[in-house]
Amino acid sequence: MSSIKAKIFNNYKYTPLPFIALMFLFKAPNIWSLIIGLLITSLGEIIRLWGTGYSQVHIQPDTFKTQNSYPILTAGPFAHSRNPLYFGNILLYFGLSLMSFALFPFLQIIVALFFYLQYSYLIKKEEANISNVDENYFRSVPALLPRISAFSNEQKGGIGPKNAAFSLRNGLLHESLNIKAFVFLSVTLILIWFIGRF
Repeated sequence: MSSIKAKIFNNYKYTPLPFIALMFLFKAPNIWSLIIGLLITSLGEIIRLWGTGYSQVHIQPDTFKTQNSYPILTAGPFAHSRNPLYFGNILLYFGLSLMSFALFPFLQIIVALFFYLQYSYLIKKEEANISNVDENYFRSVPALLPRISAFSNEQKGGIGPKNAAFSLRNGLLHESLNIKAFVFLSVTLILIWFIGRF
């Protein structure tokens, strides 16, 4: 069972595809599902953009991939969740499933649970390889679901609010493909609803 879970969750770049297919196959959007779903999806993308605006400045891509020697980033959304990009993804996929209103409410519940379990698995796997663990940060900030108040303690060797820099340009460059996909899927669902009215 664990090997099957590993094979599925390790291919996290492709796991959204079956859900997106179901969203369009059983689509039944309405004005309220589009509005609420779009707000949730937009929030997810804003969180991702906020996070990449910090991570792309302070974490070198090659070092980031090793997950064992980069400085702990505690600024911006990382002061609320250790993995805000994953949390943003959950909101993105859930929001899109709500926009489509496909198989409501079953698909939406499955989407939320599946991606929560997938990212929880990936986080556990990734954080097991981190060597410079700051116990205070890891104990105070949730791995996935964000806390309301921001973590403010500066730790030795870490990058916190006092010495962190946010770059919207870097965030947009890194998120460009994700934003294009989000806009394309959202606009398509809106057009499907609009055309279906006539």
